[in-house]
Amino acid sequence: TTANQHNAYGTTFTGDISMIFAHIKDGKAELKNNGGPTETLMIKKDGSAYNKITTSPAWLPPKDQRGFGRTGTAADIGAVEWQAGDPE
Repeated sequence: TTANQHNAYGTTFTGDISMIFAHIKDGKAELKNNGGPTETLMIKKDGSAYNKITTSPAWLPPKDQRGFGRTGTAADIGAVEWQAGDPE
């Protein structure tokens, strides 16, 4: 689902996905085991999904699916919050 238009992929995005996601194969983002209970799309630190949501909305979970906190004044779009050591 899309919460308040915070969506990095799908019908609301028409750009080059290599600018958002780290794992690209044949022009498509690949689901990978980035930690947590499900495979996810890993964003790029310098991509357009990085730090795009304020951390204050009540609907935003305080941690990503891996258990990493969404700290600071902005959070990443998606199930995983980019951390140092994640692929770029």
